[in-house]
Amino acid sequence: MFVLKGQFKSYSFKPYRGSNTRPTTNKSKEIIFSVLENYIDFEGITVFDFFAGTGNISLEFLSRGVKNATSFDIESKNIRYMTDIKMQLNIANWEIIKQDVFPFVTNHQINCNLYFADPPYDYPLIHPFVNQIQKQIAQNDSEDVIFIIEHASRIVLNQEFLWLKKEIGDTSISFYKKP
Repeated sequence: MFVLKGQFKSYSFKPYRGSNTRPTTNKSKEIIFSVLENYIDFEGITVFDFFAGTGNISLEFLSRGVKNATSFDIESKNIRYMTDIKMQLNIANWEIIKQDVFPFVTNHQINCNLYFADPPYDYPLIHPFVNQIQKQIAQNDSEDVIFIIEHASRIVLNQEFLWLKKEIGDTSISFYKKP
């Protein structure tokens, strides 16, 4: 795995497979960021990365100049892995939080520009999670809010606010935004 573009371009980190961790492939990252490059200016936006695992996606956003990235994961090993990278690269605007994602999004109003989620493919709360994020999007003050979720292609998610869907083998990347 490596950072594709920006300040940390070509920074390479070993693929890490923690418990229930499936890092986003470079091919998937290329698709996600090629879509986003046509619609947003990365500088100045805030990103929430749910089920962050290795921090791969957060690191890509940070490399491209986002104002702040917040990564959430419940696994201590994943938190340590991301924290080590944060310290190694001396990244001040990367907040790493050990937190169960679903209770967090259910109990907090989140105002950010971009939500990214890559839950385990067998995550039992994927539908309520997506519904809750869509509720957050509807209540967000900004008109330019995007939610991206990487999921198993066999899973059909709520279509409200669905803007674009890309498939790579058994993986789908669904893009949502306010109409």
